[in-house]
Order: sequence, then structure tokens, then C-alpha cells
Amino acid sequence: MRVAAIIAEYNPFHNGHAYQIDKIKESLAPDFILSVMSGNFVERGEPAIIDKFFRAKTALENGVDLVIELAPRHALLSAEGFATSAVSLIKNTGVATHLCFSVEFGDINLLFRAKALVDGVDGEIVRAAQKRGLSYPNALFSAISDGEDEARALIAEKNAILGIEYLRAIEKLEANLDPFLVQRMGVLHDAETPSGAFASASYIRNGLLENNNILNYIPNSSFPKIGLAQFSDFSDMIMYRLLNMSRDELLRYRDVSEGLENIIFDTLNSARDVSTLLSSVKSKRYTMARLKRIILRALLFLEYSVDDYSPSYIRVLAVSAHGLSLLPLLLSSAHIPVIIRADDILKLSGRAIEDYKKNELCDKIYALKTGSGAGIRNIRKD
Repeated sequence: MRVAAIIAEYNPFHNGHAYQIDKIKESLAPDFILSVMSGNFVERGEPAIIDKFFRAKTALENGVDLVIELAPRHALLSAEGFATSAVSLIKNTGVATHLCFSVEFGDINLLFRAKALVDGVDGEIVRAAQKRGLSYPNALFSAISDGEDEARALIAEKNAILGIEYLRAIEKLEANLDPFLVQRMGVLHDAETPSGAFASASYIRNGLLENNNILNYIPNSSFPKIGLAQFSDFSDMIMYRLLNMSRDELLRYRDVSEGLENIIFDTLNSARDVSTLLSSVKSKRYTMARLKRIILRALLFLEYSVDDYSPSYIRVLAVSAHGLSLLPLLLSSAHIPVIIRADDILKLSGRAIEDYKKNELCDKIYALKTGSGAGIRNIRKD
């Protein structure tokens, strides 16, 4: 049996995602497609624009058979942590055979050659470059002086970096997953203009928030009929949380180091809102995505943990009629507990129940601003 796994956020689901699924079906012919999808908070350090249940339902309506959640503890990480957590979750299903992802080119061998260059980099050199103000991809690129030019050039691209981290995670975790590459179509990551039927997720999000017509770029089922969420909606909550924290408390959160806590606190008292705070702290050294992840983790009480990269349970968000036949195999093969219905929560213990409670709190905080995205839902989509 062939089960293709996709790591995605579907924030929101758009034509590029539909194209990826179609190509996987056409080229790989899997028996099932499984998606690991970020929950109500996503890797770029923001609330998902539409709640996780709506996005999971849309994925089913466009060819995915089973959607499982990557909780905020794991989704709100930089590329390495995000990739490692997601691959760990896929490995622990015990059913996936392939990991499918998209980058701007279609040569998996080239990506492996780029990975080899990254594997050979001295981490201290990368960290020193980041201290000088370079982003992680650019710091990696600057640390690699030799190597094939084409492979080296990939390292400065966000999607390629994520693809490389997927390959590294497969190797590190000894996951029995065959990588399958789909060439990205239409537009580059975060492109500001559409191309044909394709537009970037950021362009579509802006269009939704500004009431622009984006229907050419998303399936009809992806258009939200409920309230949208954006980072600024949580401004007051974030400011209240930060103002009630000490510098030492802020140090408990991942990626707060080298005096960043002092910069945040020195700026906090004069900032009128979270946007002002972020704009004042942001620099080449401290990217906006990193800062947003830090303060969202603080808002959600997601303190640093050595277990941040290793999910402790599998939460099924949605399953298609076809995917129902995969559930018995998932239940018998999974290496960690599986949550399908409310009764399954009662069977959790140890770290799994603590992690679930943390995720439940994240969902409740999200729901305070959106009115949706919390609780256990009927996961079946006929």
C-alpha cells in the first residue's frame, strides 16, 4: 500500500495546493493521501486566517483523505523544528510511505546535493553570520564558499530550505519515507502578484482581509463563510501577557537569547500596541517571523521544551469517506496515541495529556477572537 504524506498549512487552501495533490495522484498513484496540517497557529508566527476545521474540510474536498494536526507547539518553530516535528508525526503514524513537497524546481537530486552542502556547514559560522544580521538561509549561503553553484543557490530560497530540512529530518529520524518532489507552479513563495490561476497564500490572505476578489485563485470550497483571523486581532491579549511577564519569564521561550529579552522589555513600555513593538524590535538579526513566533508562544504559554520537536499524540482533524478505510490501519500501526473522538482523550496520559491540554488552550485563545476552531468536531466528510 502506498500512502503519500504532505506537510502543509493550507492558509488558505489555494489552486497551487490543488495542483500539488493532482500531480501526486497522477505521478505517484497513492492509495491514500495524508496531510499533516498546522492547527490554528502557523509557522510564520501568525494565527491561521481560517480555523483548522474549515481548512481540513477544504483539503478533503480537494483530494486529501486524512488530515492530522501539527499543534502550535510544533508549528510555531523555525524551518528545522517545523520540518522535524512534522516528519516525526508522519513517521509515528506508521502508515505513510512517501513524503511529498513542492519547491520551485523539479530535481530531487539537486535538492539532495544542496542538502549535502548544508550538512557540511560549520554551525558556529552560521550563528556568527546570523549575529551579523543575516537570515538563516542567507547565513547558510554565506557559510558555503565551495560547491556546485546551482545547488548552493537553492540554499537562499525559503521553500528549498524547508525541502532540505525535510530530507535532513527523514535521515535524522530514520524515517522510512521516500521523498517525492512536485515542482511548484505559478508563483514564488510570498509573490505579490498572481500569475494565471495561481497566487501566493500571502496575496490571497491580503485579498481576503481587504475584500478583494481572489476567487480565481482558490477552489470555491476554500472561500470562508466565517470570520477571518489576523495577527493584529490578538494585539491587546499579547500586550497584556507581555506586560505581566518578567525578563526571566520571557527567557523560558524558544529563540529568546543573546539579550533579546532586554530589547523587548526596553521597548515594551513605550509601545502602544504589538505592531509598534514588533516594528521597533525587528532588525536584520531578529526577523519579524522569529519575533512573532516568540510572542505567540508566550501568549499561548508554550515554554521551551526539549520535546518541542517530537509530537506525543496524533490528532485526526478530518477524514474522507475513502479515508475511513485507512483509520483501522492507523490505529493499529501508530507509535503514539491517536485521537479521533472525544473519548480518546480520556485514554491519554503523561506528556500526551499535558500536550493536549496545551493545544486545547491554544484553540480556546484562538476562538476568543474568531468564534471558531476549538473543541472536537465530527471528522467525517462524505
